[in-house]
Amino acid sequence: MVKKEKVVSVNVNVVSPDVTDLELPSVQEAFVINTHDDLVKYKSLQDSYKTHIKNIALRFDKTRKSAHKAWQDICALEKDFKEPFEKAIDQIEKNGITFLKKVQKEEEDAKKLEQANKAKEILDEARGLDETQKNIDILKTIGEDSLAQKLEAELNNKKQDLSNALHSTLQQTSETDLKDLAVGVKTRTTYKVEVTDKMALIKAIAEGKLSADLVDVNTSAIQELAKGMTGDGIEVCAGVVLRKNIGFTK
Repeated sequence: MVKKEKVVSVNVNVVSPDVTDLELPSVQEAFVINTHDDLVKYKSLQDSYKTHIKNIALRFDKTRKSAHKAWQDICALEKDFKEPFEKAIDQIEKNGITFLKKVQKEEEDAKKLEQANKAKEILDEARGLDETQKNIDILKTIGEDSLAQKLEAELNNKKQDLSNALHSTLQQTSETDLKDLAVGVKTRTTYKVEVTDKMALIKAIAEGKLSADLVDVNTSAIQELAKGMTGDGIEVCAGVVLRKNIGFTK
């Protein structure tokens, strides 16, 4: 802390009023008025007292002014000493606010970057599922429908999990943040249908209003219906027959 090198002194010498020749009224006198003469007498005395009051005010005026000047000087000197501390307090307050805003922004940017990188990881993982889909297509081609459907169910569950995770992440991170903080991440909005009434869909297909291609046949479930059945061309249920399949085994 820097010490103030020069201290300005304050002259607090107040000029005392000269009241030595003033006569004060007797406190013993009751100022009783019983007659008109008394009234005239005390009215005259009252006027003289008013004159005395004005004279007293004039005599104290110089004292009052010198005291007021001393008070102003004291206040000015007090302000002179306080002002550096007050400025220091304000500067500390401003610097503190600036620091906290900086920390808050750094935390927000770090959170945005974390969310954006998380979204990128999810998208990269989703792209990696293409290889799984290719394997499923190969299994279907060679007639391994049961294994293909099992893998496809797992793939769909994985896709749904990734979709939910990406949706949750994007809710917290704006598209601008993703572009700014994670270069290479691209997003797009898509809409996915949901079957709310399977029987109504089947009825519409049965009535010829919709194509039968809209429904994937669960061959695994139908295969369970045909369990124990043998023979080529035997009807398993409506629209389904059993076909002989010869494959290699170890």
